[in-house]
Amino acid sequence: MEVEEIILKLRHEAQTLAAHVPSARWYLFGSVIRGIRAPTDIDLLIVYKRDSDARELRQGLEPFSQSLPLHLLFLRRDEESELHFVEEQQAIRIFPTKRSAVPSGSNDSTTESR
Repeated sequence: MEVEEIILKLRHEAQTLAAHVPSARWYLFGSVIRGIRAPTDIDLLIVYKRDSDARELRQGLEPFSQSLPLHLLFLRRDEESELHFVEEQQAIRIFPTKRSAVPSGSNDSTTESR
């Protein structure tokens, strides 16, 4: 599966779950954005506000994770701020975005807002 297709599927799922957890920010990181041809999993970070948001997101993603090999990481906003995970991993924010189109060359971390 190509990175662009993965991003589209994840954005669609994020949009669906945003009805319940609108403040969550979704990021890709790891081999899927580094241009590895056949990554074994899709590293997805979701940054959330409240612990109840994480529970809601996990439950909502459970059926979806059956179709994609997701490796999920959840961090509260304060945890991410302390760890600087997004910056250190050069993660790409895929939702919400200011642009609706999937960027060409999605492995370039400058194409999406962090």
